Amino acid sequence: MLVTRNDRAAGVRKPAVRILAAQGIRSSREEFIFGPPRNGLEQQPIGDQRPTEKDLTVYRLAGLRPEDVDAFYTYDAFSPLVWFALERFGHCNPGAGGHFPP
Repeated sequence: MLVTRNDRAAGVRKPAVRILAAQGIRSSREEFIFGPPRNGLEQQPIGDQRPTEKDLTVYRLAGLRPEDVDAFYTYDAFSPLVWFALERFGHCNPGAGGHFPP
């Protein structure tokens, strides 16, 4: 993937794809290798795993909702991190990441 400014992309052969927003998150023990309690390791505090307003900032910045997204890229250093990200960013309910898409 090449990333450049809009004015520089104007001269390329294929239409450019605009990035409306991007967001990075700092991992904590709730989503790193320990994972949410429902995934069996039971080393975390039990809490609500639903997306917070902070998690959903990227959608507000882009003027979108999770339902508007056709492609979702996340780094998966450990397989369950994809599930956790799908849940954290509102693409499925807590605990449903392993069955996504429905």
